[in-house]
Amino acid sequence: MILSIKLLGIFAIIIIMLYKKVKLGYVMLIAAFVTAIIFDVGISSIINVLTRTFLDRDTNEIIVLLVLIMSLEKVMSNRQLMSKMIISLKNAVGDYRITSLILPAIIGVLPSVGGAIFSAPMVDEVCSEGIVENENKSFINYWYRHVWEYVSPICAGLVFASAVLHIKVEKLISLFYPYTILSIIVGIPLAFYHFPKGNSSRSKDVLKNLIGFMFNSYPIIFILMLFFIFKVDIVITILMVLISLLIIEKVSISEFWDIVRKDGNLSTIGAVIGVILLKNMLVESKVIEQMTLLFNSIGIGNLYIAVFLPLIIGIITGMMSATIGMTFPIVMNLGGSIDFNLITIAYVSSVAGTMISPMHICLVLTTEYFRASINKVMLRVATGQIFIIICSIIVFLIFT
Repeated sequence: MILSIKLLGIFAIIIIMLYKKVKLGYVMLIAAFVTAIIFDVGISSIINVLTRTFLDRDTNEIIVLLVLIMSLEKVMSNRQLMSKMIISLKNAVGDYRITSLILPAIIGVLPSVGGAIFSAPMVDEVCSEGIVENENKSFINYWYRHVWEYVSPICAGLVFASAVLHIKVEKLISLFYPYTILSIIVGIPLAFYHFPKGNSSRSKDVLKNLIGFMFNSYPIIFILMLFFIFKVDIVITILMVLISLLIIEKVSISEFWDIVRKDGNLSTIGAVIGVILLKNMLVESKVIEQMTLLFNSIGIGNLYIAVFLPLIIGIITGMMSATIGMTFPIVMNLGGSIDFNLITIAYVSSVAGTMISPMHICLVLTTEYFRASINKVMLRVATGQIFIIICSIIVFLIFT
């Protein structure tokens, strides 16, 4: 009970500060130190967390990746590649609203943290046809980037679930794929809530426009080829594509510097560091371990554990890998053997928890880019994810 009150207190502080429009980086920094105080994390442990956050290879890789992606996006915008790409796709599809859903889904195939900031300008430009609220654009960019969580064999969640359960990814995809379809469908009314109607104006020459889309999206195609086919590290992939883009588009070093130094993104990088700092502080304070022990000790039913344990851990960490790694060893042993219906519910709840979490870096990047209310976006995301969880529970009750 005391643990729950402490956690609710921390999240209440986060929500209040966000409501007061405090910069997200500061919010997460304050929340991290409040966590340290509430859970009595010693000075040496705080120093350890700070050191791990700022010197950690993964943290620095994320920051480098963000800088590279933002640079790539700015050069593509400067050379009007994104504008031409979007015009071609919109002409082929015929409706700017549908186009706005397709673009983040395409970029979402690439499972990189910075992908959210790469697709955001595309959604922004597509939606410039109408007066679209920033919360709508944020939701579209965030939601449709993650519809592949249930089926992509390179998403962290499926990789970790396969490793923990000792089951092939293909088997898990065969269980989870209906939820990608459901996610795509559920997102439509939530995306287009208070969304201005657009005029359908599909070009007669659809093939020509699709070829134009492919031609102008060559940096994205290069990224997908290097990452998926040639298995090149994502940071090296983005760096190689950026260098290629500068050469092909004949961008000099001085011009490149002029392009990237406009509209600094320090607040975005600060927000990401803040999220990682808070996550590390929660791990250091043993909060997540205590939550797991609490569920076991109370003797809650298997269905409730499969739903709520991954959901809560997902909200706390904002990371699929952490959520799966901490909860699936428990869920897989409920009842003495693996119950694939419970595993499916647990995975759906893991996705829901991480999607709702203010710790999710893609949510941070998206709302920061669009200057949207993170609380309003989270509420819309939560509505969709709760509906998906309910559907998974109904399926469970029917087939068990």
